[in-house]
Amino acid sequence: MFGLSPLVIQLILAAIIATTSFGAGWRVNGWKHDSEYAARMEGGRIALEITAKEIAKIDITQKTIIQKVQTNVIEKPIYRECKHDPDTLRLLNDSLTNGKQAPSDSKLPGDSRSIIQRLFRSNNTETSGSE
Repeated sequence: MFGLSPLVIQLILAAIIATTSFGAGWRVNGWKHDSEYAARMEGGRIALEITAKEIAKIDITQKTIIQKVQTNVIEKPIYRECKHDPDTLRLLNDSLTNGKQAPSDSKLPGDSRSIIQRLFRSNNTETSGSE
């Protein structure tokens, strides 16, 4: 034909077929993605229309509700004599020692009373002495 060997002609034809197949596949893939995008947009449009219709059905009313507030005062007799549970006592001792680590028994060295007991004892003796 043009002085080309049959092998060269077959390679040229194979390259043309491969290039054409690749281009066709690329185009079909683009069509697929375009159709998926169009389907998503259509679904979004339909969902928007349904949502708008449902929102239009909502009847908005404004109502003022006045109700009494009930206050319950619960008296805990344990606090009358300043007796606290161990957790509260630990928190109070920590606040009095400015967050420094207190001994595990919450007592000062050389004293058998806790910090809170010492504080209330000293306040009670000052109060009773001034009366």
